[in-house]
Amino acid sequence: SCCMLSPSTLQFLFKDVKYLQLQVESFTISNGPVPCQFEFISKPNEDAYCKPWLIAKPSKGFLMPDSEVVIALELCVNKSTATALNSGEEKLEDILVLHLDRGKDYFLSVSGNYLPSCFGCPIQTLCYMKEPIREMLPEAIRELDVVLHQVMPI
Repeated sequence: SCCMLSPSTLQFLFKDVKYLQLQVESFTISNGPVPCQFEFISKPNEDAYCKPWLIAKPSKGFLMPDSEVVIALELCVNKSTATALNSGEEKLEDILVLHLDRGKDYFLSVSGNYLPSCFGCPIQTLCYMKEPIREMLPEAIRELDVVLHQVMPI
């Protein structure tokens, strides 16, 4: 048969993710006696195979018989993704679909907890916070954003 993944590697948990702090989890695809192509594919109605804070390296490739490849899942929150994570609108959760040619599709569950920070948070919101951002509930941050946006439109 074609490529295989070990079932224990279908769930990846990234703990205490911080702004611009790269975290990496890896797994191995092992190939059988036949050459095999692999590729992460987009889910229906989605443009990319994963959320913008995640990347798989390599995201596609070709395996010779009886060889293997290590795939690194790299998670990094930057200024374009931090705002929605701070406010709780977005969570560190995704399902990746790994398609193996002449094999089956594997569904990889990626999750994590993001530690909110001042990065990606509007300055007027930070000015009105009465406690550290990590001690606030995401709903409270979102409400403060909304109220301040109504009072002081940008």
